[in-house]
Amino acid sequence: MSLQRPSMQARWTVLVVGVPALFLLAMTSGCATGDQLGSPECTTSADCDGAPCVAGVCGALPDATEPGGLGSGGGAGGSSSSSDGPDVVPPDASGPEDGDFLAECREGVECESGICLSSPLGRVCTQYCTDDEDCEDAPGWTCQVINRGADLVEICYPQTDSLCEPCETDTECGGLNDRCITVLNGRFCGLNCRAGDQCPVGYECRELEEDVFQCAPVEDRCGPCRDADLSTSIEHCGTCDNACVTPNAQPICSGGVCGVFACEPGWGNCDGDDFSGCETGLVDNVEHCGSCFNACGDEPCIDGSCGCPGDQLWCGDACRTPNVCGGCEDVGNATPGDACGACGEGTWTCGDDGSLACLTEAGEQTGEAGAGCGLCDAGSLECDEDGVLTCVDEPDLETSNAHCGECGVRCTDGSTCVDGSCRCPDGEVFCDGRCRPDNGCGGCDPIPEPGTVCGDCQNGVRVCNGRNEVICQGATTNPCGGCNLLDATLGETCQSCGQYVCSGTQVICQGGANLQGDRNNCGACGFQCPSAQNCIGGDCRCPNDGERLCSGSCVNTEFDRNNCGSCGRQCATGESCVNGNCQCPNAGEINCSGNCVNPQTDRNNCGSCSNQCAAVQSCVNGNCQCPNANETVCGGQCVNTQSDNSNCGSCGSTCQAPRTCINGQCVCPNAGETFCGAQCINTQSDDNNCGGCGNRCSGDLICRSGECRCPSGLSRCGSRCYELFGTCGQCQNGSYFCVPFFNILECSDRTNACGGCENATTQCSTCNCGNSEIGCATWACSGGTELFCSPGCPSGYTCEGTRCNRN
Repeated sequence: MSLQRPSMQARWTVLVVGVPALFLLAMTSGCATGDQLGSPECTTSADCDGAPCVAGVCGALPDATEPGGLGSGGGAGGSSSSSDGPDVVPPDASGPEDGDFLAECREGVECESGICLSSPLGRVCTQYCTDDEDCEDAPGWTCQVINRGADLVEICYPQTDSLCEPCETDTECGGLNDRCITVLNGRFCGLNCRAGDQCPVGYECRELEEDVFQCAPVEDRCGPCRDADLSTSIEHCGTCDNACVTPNAQPICSGGVCGVFACEPGWGNCDGDDFSGCETGLVDNVEHCGSCFNACGDEPCIDGSCGCPGDQLWCGDACRTPNVCGGCEDVGNATPGDACGACGEGTWTCGDDGSLACLTEAGEQTGEAGAGCGLCDAGSLECDEDGVLTCVDEPDLETSNAHCGECGVRCTDGSTCVDGSCRCPDGEVFCDGRCRPDNGCGGCDPIPEPGTVCGDCQNGVRVCNGRNEVICQGATTNPCGGCNLLDATLGETCQSCGQYVCSGTQVICQGGANLQGDRNNCGACGFQCPSAQNCIGGDCRCPNDGERLCSGSCVNTEFDRNNCGSCGRQCATGESCVNGNCQCPNAGEINCSGNCVNPQTDRNNCGSCSNQCAAVQSCVNGNCQCPNANETVCGGQCVNTQSDNSNCGSCGSTCQAPRTCINGQCVCPNAGETFCGAQCINTQSDDNNCGGCGNRCSGDLICRSGECRCPSGLSRCGSRCYELFGTCGQCQNGSYFCVPFFNILECSDRTNACGGCENATTQCSTCNCGNSEIGCATWACSGGTELFCSPGCPSGYTCEGTRCNRN
C-alpha cells in the first residue's frame, strides 16, 4: 500500500483528520466540482494546470482577492467550516506550518504523516512520497519504503550516516533501520546490515536479536575511546574516559593503571603513592628539602637547600646579615670598643650570644639623659625617681595629624588622621590636594547629574558607572529609530510575500511574488531555486529524469564519480561509480586518502587507513608486528616490556633503583621487601615502615611480623609497654586496665556499696528494706562498710503501713 502526501509547491497545510479521509473525499460524488478538490486525478502538480496535487487529485488555487481565497480562512466555496473538502491556509514566509514536511517536532503525533525523524536539521516531520522528487525540498533526502504496521508505505527520510554517534533512542540514528546499541562505554548508533554484509574497517556485523543485524565496533567501543589503547592511553587508561590525573607530575598509563612518570620541578612523590601524584613540595619543606626525606633540622629550607644563602644567619624567623658581633640583634651604628653611656665611661662590648651591650665598670647598661629617643625623635630620655631612663612625649601614629601612619606625614586641607591614614569627612573626596564634595558618584571629575532625564526620546535616566562616569539607562526608541509608537511590527507578513520594513521612522509594506513560476519565490515566499533548476508549478526541478541537484548542478548520482550515491561523495583515484557506489578495482582493497590499498599488507595503512607501522615493524594480516614474539615498540625500538627496566610493563615506565623489571612489574630484588620512598624495606621488621610504608612504631613498641607490638613479657597500653603485677585497690580485689589515650594503667577497685570489702548486693538508702517488725525502714551504711535496716523513710517518701511510698 503506497500513500502520497501533498507536494511542497505552495507550502500550504491541508487540515484533515488522516490520510484515509483524503481518499474518501476523492471518491465521494457531489463533493467537488471541476475547479474544486477531487477532480481530475494527478501524480504531481504539473498534472493540475498550476493547482496543487493533493492525495492524488487536483485542487483549485483560491483567489486571494475573493471571499474564501488566500487570507479569508474559507475553503474553495467561501465557507469557513465546509465539510466537503479540506481547508486551505495561506503560506507562511517564516517556514513550514506545524505538522508539515520539515516542520520541527518531538514525536509523531505532532506531524500530519504521523512520523517524526531525527535528521541533520534536527527532529522534523517527514511526508509520504512516490519518488525522490517529492523529497527535494530537503537536500539529501530520498523516498524510501518502510513498514507501518501491516502496510508498506513510502516516506521521505535523510541519507545520513550516524555510525558510532552518541544516542539515547533508535530515532536519533540516521537510517530508519539503524538502532541505538549498547557498547562498553555507553549508547551509540549502529548501522543496519545483514549476516555476512561488509561493514566499514574496524566494525563487524552483529546479530542483536532475531533478524536484527547492526554494524558495531570490533573493540566494542565508540567515540574518542574507539581506537585508544586502554593499556597505555593517558586519556583512556584501563577504561574509556578514565583520564590519568597526577597532581604536580607527568602521568603515565601502564598496563591500564595510572602512575607517575616524572615529578614536576620542586615536587616529590614522598609517600610512594602514584594515585596522589607528587604531593610533597620540596622548595621550602624542612622535612623534605630538595628531595624526599632530606630533613633540615633547625635550619630553614630555601629554594630546595637547607640553611641560609651566602653568609646570612638564621635568626628564628628569617635569614639576616649578622651584626658586628656575629649575632642576630640589631645594634644600630654601635661598634665594639667605642665609648657609650653618659660621660663616656662605658664601652660597647660583644656578648657570647652575638649581642652588643654597653658596659660600665660596674657592668651595667647606661644611657644619656636628654638624648632623643622613640618614634620620630619626638620623645626624649628622662630620669625617673628610681634613676631609670624612660622615653616620654612619643607621638601616636594612628591619630597624630603631624605624624599620620609614618613619621613626618602631615594631614592637611581638611583631612584628619584616622587609623594611621589621612581621610576626608563623610561626603567629601580628596581632589586636587584638598577635601571637596564628590560629583554624585563618589569621584572628582565633573559629570552630568545622576538621576536626570536622558536618551533620544528623553525616557531614560542617568545612573553612575564608576566614580567619574554616568550612563543612560532605560532609554528606548521604536524599531525604526523614532520616538513614536508603531502599530505594525517589522518583519510581519503583509499581502502576498510582503513584509513590513522601515521608511524613515515609520513602517511600510514591501514585496510580492508569483509562487508558481518565480524562481526567487518558488512555492513559498523567499524560496529560491538553484541556477540549474526551474520553477514549474511551484516546484524547483532538474530538466532530465533521474537527475538531482548537487552543489548547484543537476547530476545523476548513479554514475557521477564526483557525486556517487549522494551529493559531494567523490570517488578516489582509480575508483569508479557503479549504481551509486565507489569501488576499488581489486578485491580486498579499501580507499585511504584517495588511494586504493590492501590493509592486510600495507605498512602505512595496516588494518585500517592511516594506521602506520613503526620502522622496525611489518604489516601481517592487518596487524603491525615486531620480528620477535612478546616485543613492543617503544621509542622506535622493539623491546620486551616484561624485562626491560626502561620500559617495564609499558613504554616509558622506568624502574627506579634498586627495583628491577620482572614479568612487567618493578619489584625489589629480595623476597618480602617493599619499595618505600627510594629504598627496598622489609616491612615485617622495620620500625619506621611496619606492615606498610610510613607506618612508624611509636613509644615502646617494636615491629614484629609486620605489627607494632610490645617486647615479650610486656603488655601494651597505647604506645607504652607495662609489666602487669598482682591485684590492686583497697580490698585487693581490683585489676589494672589500660587508658590508651594517656598511655597509663588504672585500677578497677572492687568495693561494696558501703566502701567495705564484704559482698553487699543492696545499695545504701534503697527505699524499704522490708523489716515488718520496725515498720517503714530503709537500708543504711554502718561504719561505712556494712548495711543495716534503719527505721524511717528517706526524704520525699511517706510511710504507709510497712512501706515507703513516694509523695
